[in-house]
Amino acid sequence: MKALKQREALLALSIVALTLLVGLRAPVFLTVPSLANLLTDSTLLIMLALAQMLVIVTRGVDLSVASNLALSGMAAALLASRNPDLPLIVVVLAATLLGLVLGLILSSLMFGMGHLYQGVGIALGTALSGAALALLYLRRRSAIEPIAAHAISDVFAVLAATFLAHPHG
Repeated sequence: MKALKQREALLALSIVALTLLVGLRAPVFLTVPSLANLLTDSTLLIMLALAQMLVIVTRGVDLSVASNLALSGMAAALLASRNPDLPLIVVVLAATLLGLVLGLILSSLMFGMGHLYQGVGIALGTALSGAALALLYLRRRSAIEPIAAHAISDVFAVLAATFLAHPHG
């Protein structure tokens, strides 16, 4: 724990030193408008990093976040360039919807990958189940229903496997 705090302190000092060095080389860098632009321009990357951090902290590995962002951003740029009269809010909503759909598909496939050892059919079925649970979460805005549905599904699966393995008691 002490080593972690030392690394964090060293990282903070490195950032401050680098900022000061850049400020010495180009004094305009340390002005309030420049720093405000830096923070404003970094907002999207900060949000992406926070989302990725949640995946990593839960010991998951999901490298699709950056790909999803890039594809959604490219789709928004293409939509805006081909339809210059389209209001910005429509372009942003279209990109957000595309990101949501891609995220749903990718997370459902990753949910199903945990069952790949049981065969491709089971993995695809589990992926569809994951998509249904994700849609339930999005509709209800609560994790309770998907968790309950998953638990009920698991109970039925265990009961079915038990009765199929020992049909006569």
